[in-house]
Amino acid sequence: MSNTTAGAKSRIESIDILRGLVTLIMAIDHVRDALHKGHPEATDLTVTTPVLFATRWITHFCAPTFVFLSGISAYLAGARRGAEAGRGAGAGEQALFLFKRGLWLLIVEVLVISPAITFNYSYSYIMLQVIWAIGGSMILLGLLIWVKAGPFLIGLVGFLIFAGHNVFDLVNVGASGKTAFW
Repeated sequence: MSNTTAGAKSRIESIDILRGLVTLIMAIDHVRDALHKGHPEATDLTVTTPVLFATRWITHFCAPTFVFLSGISAYLAGARRGAEAGRGAGAGEQALFLFKRGLWLLIVEVLVISPAITFNYSYSYIMLQVIWAIGGSMILLGLLIWVKAGPFLIGLVGFLIFAGHNVFDLVNVGASGKTAFW
């Protein structure tokens, strides 16, 4: 941990290093994607090269790492405010901060990032990606802190999201009609 002056906020260098490393890996993937445009397909083992496959494979760790680091940062910020596990004097402040930050991330994802990626400024098609997941998670964590959920309940909700996030892959949503919401 590096401190600048007594009483000033301190940063945990290992978190910053990991965040920077993951950003670089993600940038490599975006450059690879822009340059290759699917030729050869990086995950098709019959046509790809080991280096191309490795650059695509390693990026699968980026989104989970960003989400994990967001959770670590939320915990550390809450601990600094005295809001650990939704109990300290700063719990309401921490819950409101997380809710507002999450809401801003959702807005930015829908209004800025998705149209910039899809070039669809009529908003008829919206892509929800990592920023959306982080924003939604912050809102959920803020609500859990606000209702004074303890560490066990917060951990259980996190585990259920982690373990069950692909459960809807099993649901046949149909083309339209009553299941169009899904």
